[in-house]
Amino acid sequence: MSKRKNMVDATVKRSKNEKWNVAADGVKLGQVDGLCDATDLLYDSGYKVGAYRRQPSDSGKSGFVASCIKFNPKKEEV
Repeated sequence: MSKRKNMVDATVKRSKNEKWNVAADGVKLGQVDGLCDATDLLYDSGYKVGAYRRQPSDSGKSGFVASCIKFNPKKEEV
């Protein structure tokens, strides 16, 4: 985690049902099918992904940590 207030580490981990669990700031954002969808979900939730790092796991499941910049997403007007 960076010293900057707007920098956040988000986790993207493979679940038992082969989906990816996405969480940031200790809040689960949802499940997606792949890393591209995880990036979209993070962006829609107000986190701009800078880079993914591989996260080693004892269980053998795949996992990544995304270094993100937190921002306030603009609301679409209807």
